[in-house]
Amino acid sequence: MKQWLQEEKQKLSQLIQNYTDTRIDWINISSQLGTRTPLQCKLQYRHVLHPRKYPDQTNHIWTDEESRQLMMLIKIYGHKWKYIKTNHFQHLTTEQLRMKQNQINNKRQQYKQIVQKSERGFPLTQSEAEFMQIALREINMMKQKLDNINGDCPVIIQLDPLEIKYYNQFSQQKQLEIEREELKVIELLKQFKENIEK
Repeated sequence: MKQWLQEEKQKLSQLIQNYTDTRIDWINISSQLGTRTPLQCKLQYRHVLHPRKYPDQTNHIWTDEESRQLMMLIKIYGHKWKYIKTNHFQHLTTEQLRMKQNQINNKRQQYKQIVQKSERGFPLTQSEAEFMQIALREINMMKQKLDNINGDCPVIIQLDPLEIKYYNQFSQQKQLEIEREELKVIELLKQFKENIEK
């Protein structure tokens, strides 16, 4: 998604002023703006132009279990945000679910880029090494949590039988991925340390 231009932000703010007493019609605003979708207009307004008006929608602290459950539900249901929200995350908005998925995907993308760069023979920078050390800590925490998951895990209690089946498959697959990623990260950090010592 391209960045918002200053003119777009100003026009969006002006268009929203027409809705001081009524519910904001994002479809109408989008068509008047002409360059953005209704959802893009809504997110820009709520999270950039007026975040203080919607503090509860940005301040949720996600647990590892919630993050894992969200990604597992997305694998099962796709981007059916209203369904996922209604049945599993009533306390969050659909925007928060989307934002969390984007955050997780961005982190994965950054991780993959560092791994690919290293595989092409380029040494890690200090900031990339720090990122990988954090990734290693997170991998170890995930391993511990997956080792401790059992039938009365809070996440599993909320799931129906089909979701439990997928959750178990997802957990096993995640365990294998985590072990592979751990080995990669350890190797990259070892190479980084060797490069520094040279």
